[in-house]
Amino acid sequence: MPESHSIHFNFRVEPYRGLCLISGGAFAVCFGLQVLAWRGLGWNPTDAYDKIRPSLFTGFLTAGGFLLSLKTLILVSLRKDVYENTEYIEYVKERQKEDPKIELYGPLKTLGEFLLWAVLSAVVTSGVHLVMALGTCLPALLSITALSCSGTTLALIVRAWMAIRYNLHMWFDSLKE
Repeated sequence: MPESHSIHFNFRVEPYRGLCLISGGAFAVCFGLQVLAWRGLGWNPTDAYDKIRPSLFTGFLTAGGFLLSLKTLILVSLRKDVYENTEYIEYVKERQKEDPKIELYGPLKTLGEFLLWAVLSAVVTSGVHLVMALGTCLPALLSITALSCSGTTLALIVRAWMAIRYNLHMWFDSLKE
């Protein structure tokens, strides 16, 4: 594949490091900001959370289902149209001479794993919001924890959408030629 070729493939397969950084960072930031607002500004997280809990439960359950169906459609389409393209296969073989760790379906595998974790996070967050209705001890901290789970899931969903966007750009670039 010539250097001037418009398709650029990213072969870094590091989903777990990025997943831990994004989810841990988002949870810590959400939790810290809410505790600061609770203790410093007198905000009552329980009152605010009780009003939006049913909507959060429904929203994250819907997002999990949507991401699961999107995962299947996107991965199958990308595998067929981009990763089984002869030009891509030749490019991978050329790159494997330099770095034998490069996998043919490496970027697709990364995308699939990230989407799987985003789906799992959305479903678990939905379950957290359902279970939070039963919590009676430390309601403020439980509310803050549930809202922090929501922030974490939103961060993972945004990161998954960024990965989908990257792969779709590769697909559209390959269709231009």
